[in-house]
Amino acid sequence: MTGKGKYSGDILLPGLLHARIVRPPAHGATLKDVDTSAAEKIPGVRVVKDGDLVAVLHARRDVADQALGLVKAQFNAAPAGPDDKTIFDHLLKTGPRRRWWQRATSRWVREPPPAWWNPLTSIATWRTPPWRRTPPRSASKTAK
Repeated sequence: MTGKGKYSGDILLPGLLHARIVRPPAHGATLKDVDTSAAEKIPGVRVVKDGDLVAVLHARRDVADQALGLVKAQFNAAPAGPDDKTIFDHLLKTGPRRRWWQRATSRWVREPPPAWWNPLTSIATWRTPPWRRTPPRSASKTAK
């Protein structure tokens, strides 16, 4: 270890700025009000506002972190989503559609199979992953 190696975090290009983004406390929350006056007083800090996006930028990462801590943001509450009692019904309504080869409980999904499907072929060969279709081999070797 000579310390001569360069990593991406060690490279500082001219004009490079580190950004820190003001994040909402929950998914779906919208920005109501933001006060960036304290962050703007730090020399070299730039504040970017674009709709609900607020970011602070500085040439040094630690100063950008400090400026982010000085931003006072208020958010509207996120819309109520499913709770622990309604999450299963919500996922059934909004989740991905089952395909003809997937099972729903113990019955086939009522969707016709494609024209190329041969009912005489075993579905087990289609469901078995490739690494399980090969015969088992010994992992140990013997040498003289």
